[in-house]
Amino acid sequence: MFEALWKSYPRKVGKPAARRAFKAKYNAHLLPRMRYGFMAWARYWHDARTEEQFIPHPATWLNQERYMDDPSALPAPKTNLSAAEQAIQRIRDRDSA
Repeated sequence: MFEALWKSYPRKVGKPAARRAFKAKYNAHLLPRMRYGFMAWARYWHDARTEEQFIPHPATWLNQERYMDDPSALPAPKTNLSAAEQAIQRIRDRDSA
């Protein structure tokens, strides 16, 4: 199961530490939450075009139980919008606040 996570994790550093963290955190009933959390974060990092240096090491992500965090609570990733689209987005953000 660890190998599947490792294979799809976008930042490949510290594999032995990540394996230890996975073994320490792993239990059968938590695995679905870990998978869901990983999928949500991988989608967020991809959509946000997060540079690899800003993606946590896999061991850190596991040790800090970041799979329990909800990336949808974060601001939406910024995209390359035209000036008009940016103005419209600012108005929408202002009106929704």
